[in-house]
Amino acid sequence: MATENKSNKIITIMLALIIIVAAITILYISLPKNENETETNGGNEQENEIVLQLLYNDEYINYTLDQLQDLESFTGSGGYIKSNNAIVGPFNLTGIKISTILNQYDIQSENYSINIKAADENSTNFNLSFINGDIPIFNETGEQIGIGNATMMIYYKQNGEFLDDSDGPLRLAFIYENGYTSSKFWIKQVVSILVIDDF
Repeated sequence: MATENKSNKIITIMLALIIIVAAITILYISLPKNENETETNGGNEQENEIVLQLLYNDEYINYTLDQLQDLESFTGSGGYIKSNNAIVGPFNLTGIKISTILNQYDIQSENYSINIKAADENSTNFNLSFINGDIPIFNETGEQIGIGNATMMIYYKQNGEFLDDSDGPLRLAFIYENGYTSSKFWIKQVVSILVIDDF
C-alpha cells in the first residue's frame, strides 16, 4: 500500500511538472515580439527599432527603417567636396526627400526652419533656403559653379547597400546631379528632425 501511495505521488508530481512546463511554453510563444528583434528585409537584416523622430508643435512621429521605406522614395546621384577640395563620390543614394518627410505635418508658418540632430547629440539648424536646396554647388576642382537646385534628403542606402553604423542608419545629404555640395552639410547618424516655426 505504501509503495502504491508513493507511486501515485510520483505520478502526480510528474503530471504537475508537465502542466507547468506546457503553461510556460504557451506563455512564451504568445508573448509579443521584442521591438528590437531582428527581422529580414529584402535579404538584409534590419532591426525593427525607431531610427528617426520627427517633432513639431509638441507632436512627434517615430519611424522605423521599414516605415521610412514605405514613404515615397527618392534616388539620386550625388557626392560631396571636403574643405581641402577632395571629392568623395558620386554615389547612387536612395532615401526620402526632406520635403516628403515634412509633409507629414501641416506646418503653419510660411517661414520655418529645421534642426537636425545626430546620434552624438550635435545638431544643426537649416533655414527654409537650405531646405529648398539653395546652397553652393562645386565642380570636381573645388570651384563654385552656382547656387541652388540641390535636393535635401535623408538616405539609408548607398550604391544599393544599407548604411553601416559609422554613417547610418540615416544620413543627411544635399544632392546635385552635375556637381558637388559641401561635406559639412552631409550629417551622419541622423536621429531626429525638429520643425521650428519662424513667425
